[in-house]
Amino acid sequence: MPPHPQTTIRSRLFGAALVIAAFTLALPVAWGSFALPLLLAAWLLGPDLRARIRWIGQSAPAWLALVLLGLFFAAALWRRWPEQDALNFSMKYLKLCLLPIIIAGTQDPRTSRRALDAFLLGLGIEVLISYLRASGIAAPFPDPNQRYIGLINHIAYGFMLAFGCYVLLWRALDRTASRRTRLLYATLAAAFCANLLLLNAGRSGYVEFFAVLLLLFVQRRGAKGVALGAALGVVLLALAMQLSTTTRQRIVEIPRNLMAMREGNLDTSAGIRLEHYRRALQLIRKHWLLGVGTGGFDAAYQSAFGADAQMPTNNPENEYLLVVAQLGVLGGLVLFAWCIAMWRAASALPARQRDPAQALLVAMAMGCVFNSQLLDALEGRFFLVMLGVLLTMSRSAARGTVEG
Repeated sequence: MPPHPQTTIRSRLFGAALVIAAFTLALPVAWGSFALPLLLAAWLLGPDLRARIRWIGQSAPAWLALVLLGLFFAAALWRRWPEQDALNFSMKYLKLCLLPIIIAGTQDPRTSRRALDAFLLGLGIEVLISYLRASGIAAPFPDPNQRYIGLINHIAYGFMLAFGCYVLLWRALDRTASRRTRLLYATLAAAFCANLLLLNAGRSGYVEFFAVLLLLFVQRRGAKGVALGAALGVVLLALAMQLSTTTRQRIVEIPRNLMAMREGNLDTSAGIRLEHYRRALQLIRKHWLLGVGTGGFDAAYQSAFGADAQMPTNNPENEYLLVVAQLGVLGGLVLFAWCIAMWRAASALPARQRDPAQALLVAMAMGCVFNSQLLDALEGRFFLVMLGVLLTMSRSAARGTVEG
């Protein structure tokens, strides 16, 4: 028996909201500020709320995301520092609700496939604007690190672009598609990859791209893919450094910064980042059990090390250190369990969904070493929405569908 017409309308409303949310991922935060409340409203208006809540309980990635969110709100209360930014930080992590909402709300796998295509379309707009800036048709940004980006910051752009390159490369290599379709995806992949490696100044984006490129070869060729992927990565990096002044400067800065740090000069991007890591580890050793509380990192940092104009920070630019510093060992264990649950859920999917889901997780894992990407608005929103989309893209993953 077909579902009740009202149920169909409600399901389509959520599907439309999900596609809009995915399309806006690569666009400015304000666009997402409109799309995400629409997604939440569509979910609340959906059929059989109790059944969807039960489905959350059956999905480890979904309910562990809520456990982690609950810890952030609890930690906002159990430790109070002067000027602790507890409420603001707690609200930043509220985006963790997106994953269970999408997993429990997606009734039709075709909606998820449309959402992925909508994201690629939005990202394509960013790539186009980037090329327009590079060609002089649109004005470049004055910041040299963001000179040729589209409309969002270079770190978020690099993260999304690394994943977008992977999806297009995967589709270009899909032998079940027609030759014409594969050629189209290969052309788009080349345009996206060139933009990432030649115009984008975000070094974490380079790392994420080469990580997912290596993963793609391993997924396709097994152990032999390690050498092939590594060789291709070296060739692409060498070409990028030859062809792009931006890329060459950003790569050459790394050894120079490390040499300066060895000589005692911490006033470099690498030096500041490594010093943040060192000091964060000291805070973790001191507050390992319960942490410094949500939003308490900055206050605890100032209390331990004093006012330091050279090293001001409200996070250590590393998501793992930030979570453990705020939530203590319990938070670290929940984060680890969540990562394992997401990987297991991705690995259980058919190859067409499994491979991109694993690539997203690898890119996020690498990015969180250099940035607090779950905390950050664009990166965190992109990761949670896109993971929910990928986990619900097959019929087996959508078996939690609720009927009218």
